[in-house]
Amino acid sequence: TATTEIYTLSLHDALPIYGEIFDASGASTNLTAAEVRLLVERVLSMTKAGPFGPTAIITTNDTAFGMARMLEILSELQGGPQMAVFKTFNEGLEWLRAQTTGSLPL
Repeated sequence: TATTEIYTLSLHDALPIYGEIFDASGASTNLTAAEVRLLVERVLSMTKAGPFGPTAIITTNDTAFGMARMLEILSELQGGPQMAVFKTFNEGLEWLRAQTTGSLPL
């Protein structure tokens, strides 16, 4: 609902910036390129409420990997949050630690 979304965005302002791992290993997707573009627009609008920390996306599904890679590239091209996609949890965690270099809590 709109109320939940406003609350979430307000809560986001009060929180510290964290690095995040989005573990989608084992998930599949039917997401389209158009839907990924809409997702990027949504993420960019949410960044207006406050900064996002780096996000590592983990997936073993080839289609989900490709869509997440598209999300990563489009976010970067549009000045959005830093994202990267990986096939293993450890790769994502290693990247996330390198991005935060101890300055952001994990």
